[in-house]
Amino acid sequence: MGAVVTPVGEADGIALPRVVVVYDAASNNPMVLAEAASGVCRLVWAVDGGDVFMAPLVRLLRRIGDVVDTAGLDADAIAGALEPHAPGGIVTFSEAQMPLTAALAVRLSLTYHSVPTADRLADKYLQRLALREAGVPGPAVWEAPSPVLEEDERAREAEALAGRVTFPVVVKPRRGASSIATARADDRGQLSDLLARFGDREGGLLVEEYLADRANAGPFADDIAVELMLQGGRVWRLATTGKFRHAPPFRGRGCFLPSHVEPSAVAEVFDGAEAAVRALGVTDGFVNVDMKLTPDGPRIVEVNGRLGGNVQVIMELAGGPPILPLVFLLALGHDMGAEPAIERILEGPWPRIGYFAWIQAPMTATRLVGAEGFDDVAALPHVSSVVRNQSHGDLLDWATGGRTNVCEVFGSVEDLADLAAARDQIDDLIRLEFDEALQETGTSTAP
Repeated sequence: MGAVVTPVGEADGIALPRVVVVYDAASNNPMVLAEAASGVCRLVWAVDGGDVFMAPLVRLLRRIGDVVDTAGLDADAIAGALEPHAPGGIVTFSEAQMPLTAALAVRLSLTYHSVPTADRLADKYLQRLALREAGVPGPAVWEAPSPVLEEDERAREAEALAGRVTFPVVVKPRRGASSIATARADDRGQLSDLLARFGDREGGLLVEEYLADRANAGPFADDIAVELMLQGGRVWRLATTGKFRHAPPFRGRGCFLPSHVEPSAVAEVFDGAEAAVRALGVTDGFVNVDMKLTPDGPRIVEVNGRLGGNVQVIMELAGGPPILPLVFLLALGHDMGAEPAIERILEGPWPRIGYFAWIQAPMTATRLVGAEGFDDVAALPHVSSVVRNQSHGDLLDWATGGRTNVCEVFGSVEDLADLAAARDQIDDLIRLEFDEALQETGTSTAP
């Protein structure tokens, strides 16, 4: 592991430029970010010290950069507190913080997504409307009843909505990530139950058309992700990332790079992703575009205004260069067209396939009782690390999404056939015991 940013902000006696990181609990590990920034910039953490999850981290953040506590402050006040640090760039690794980051960028005259673009990236319903207006193919979408309505009025609107949609549909939060509170409804009763259970979530819900599956019973999902980088409107097509088939209802089971997209379809996939980011007004930054390969061709699922989750890890496992430092270089306005690491990514081919595999409990699991096999998995020749995320006695709830998995496994293999076999090995070796509840009425477990 490389050295992290020093408390005094110097590297070999040279003062480093400052980059603001608008940080929250959904962001990348701060030590990983600090290591990536080493020698590139000094980090200025803009963080809500009054948040129950973030307060314990503030002391650590002060050791690896400067801290501006945003608790109780509006955008003007936060920008005023950041100004003395003379930042040269600003980023966030959290969808929820993108609107604030955009507002701060305007006030500090820094390059970032525009305020309207950040709103579209953070709010999936606004995003779907913008994509539809631009003619980008994707699922039909309906706005769910507002969470601010009284319960009886919300129920009436939900009933009316059920009469307008075309089943099957997917219910998901307008704001959020990692398939939190996301499930499929195949009829009016299931839709009503999901809207009742999750309808009071802050930010509200949306209901969208379930995109048809291809005839594919293999180990990999029809879903993929496309990684792009933009600077001043120029687009670099970096990579496509494949996904393992989901755990019900839509919880991720991990990704791999490069993907399983057929060579003949790669150009179409990149064209679709580029059309989507342009429709949303993205001009600068790393972007992760989720797509589904349907019988009618690739369709946009959603656009995330950041590097894809764990992409920095699996790209290196695949033989690529470290990519997180490039996020900070881009924020500082470095000429990315002259960056050797970008040239290396574009040149290809990838010598191996890097992957991470998430181990998910069944939807019926309510508490983890036992888990074995982690050491056996760690001993596999294709595995580089195993990270356990749940302990004995921890509560489990499918609605918390894919990131609350039992453990994650990282590694690399030679080809897709080896990848399928590696995934089977991992699943066979890790054995879970859990308390169970009966399957909840109204929730389809269809993939």
